[in-house]
Amino acid sequence: MSPEQARGEQLDARTDLFSFGLVLYEMATGQRAFQGDTGPVLYDAILRGKPASARKLNPAIPSKLEAVLRKALEKDRMNRYQSAEELRADLLGLTRALRSQQVIWRWLPVSLTGLALITGGMYWFESGRGSSIQPLPQIKFRQLTVNSSENPVQSGSISPDGNYLAYLDQQGPYGGKCPTAARRN
Repeated sequence: MSPEQARGEQLDARTDLFSFGLVLYEMATGQRAFQGDTGPVLYDAILRGKPASARKLNPAIPSKLEAVLRKALEKDRMNRYQSAEELRADLLGLTRALRSQQVIWRWLPVSLTGLALITGGMYWFESGRGSSIQPLPQIKFRQLTVNSSENPVQSGSISPDGNYLAYLDQQGPYGGKCPTAARRN
């Protein structure tokens, strides 16, 4: 609520602009501009208190936005924004200024990443690695045990040469020649 609202005075559009400033302040800083645990303490903060610097609470806030917040939260409505159009014009000017800065910063990381990828790729091919690419062998899955679902394999291992299989089921360990080893050789 605005100071004039807290005092019970006649309200006008500038009261709504103060309320909008409160919402904008909270969005920018994550904190309320005026705080109090009880109604009287909150009213006193609205009437006499001064909100903390928005940039101290959130250093990422542009100084122009802090100026907009200060003007929107002026205690004296004569010093506050006089119309929503005036506030809108300041916010649009701020938006335009931020967009022009963001265009540069938005494309810089993308450009640097692209340059690094191109440079790395060129180095890779120049060092001879690009010419020795071997296709991966095709993997074929085959069932190596005849265990039923009542006696499932709990763990298993194949020898490094692929000729022997060892596994453990509920009946105990088993080891032997892989059923597929004879077909491969």
